[in-house]
Amino acid sequence: TLSLHDALPICAEHIFHNNNLYIENDKNPVFEINKKGRESSFFSLLTVGKRTAFYAEPALRLTYLHSLNKAYFLPQLYLSTAISDDIILKASAGRQAQYIRLFEHENALGQKQQFFAMSNNNSVPVGIGTNFMIGIWKSFGKITLDIENYYRTLDGAILHATQMPGLRPPQPGVITSGFKLFSGQSRFYGTDISLVYEAKRYFSLFTYTLSKSENKFTELFINQYFPGSDDSRHQVKWVN
Repeated sequence: TLSLHDALPICAEHIFHNNNLYIENDKNPVFEINKKGRESSFFSLLTVGKRTAFYAEPALRLTYLHSLNKAYFLPQLYLSTAISDDIILKASAGRQAQYIRLFEHENALGQKQQFFAMSNNNSVPVGIGTNFMIGIWKSFGKITLDIENYYRTLDGAILHATQMPGLRPPQPGVITSGFKLFSGQSRFYGTDISLVYEAKRYFSLFTYTLSKSENKFTELFINQYFPGSDDSRHQVKWVN
């Protein structure tokens, strides 16, 4: 990290990846990755204003994937404004690139497992995500309320599944050719509501999430969105 100014740090990182993934069905290999890769990034952010009034935090990341010989510009922006001493409006938008992908494998019985797979920009594409958020923060003395509405998309969602679902056939080797890697899109949207109570010797955090997770693949379900495996409409957490 190099800071040219207190409000303008310039950071760099270099990551070495070593990805080994082997999946077999009935002792027959159906997917395998044995790959190493490097990822270099430069990023910086600028802070403008004060959090007690108008505040902006624009940021930019440049990521270069050596094995793919490709660079990605990934801007981000966070904005907030205090309309009173106890109310803050906020919003953010950003773009991300996923070189290491969350790889979902579905076996012949429809059971799903998640692994990590390195992108080759072909069968396993680089995931390009876009995030949007708008929310409000309100203080009631020792109690604070935080509400965030979010919408996220992912271009390059992947699913490895069989085209011949069901019980094992009489000749197990036949099913090997039935597995295929599907590439499509994902979207996530919902609302996070958080209540925090903080006293001298006691802290309590209650969060409720109403959300929806959907996937869309050209060759599945007539290219229509359907619920993802991580789709969970209601989530509640209480920490004390």
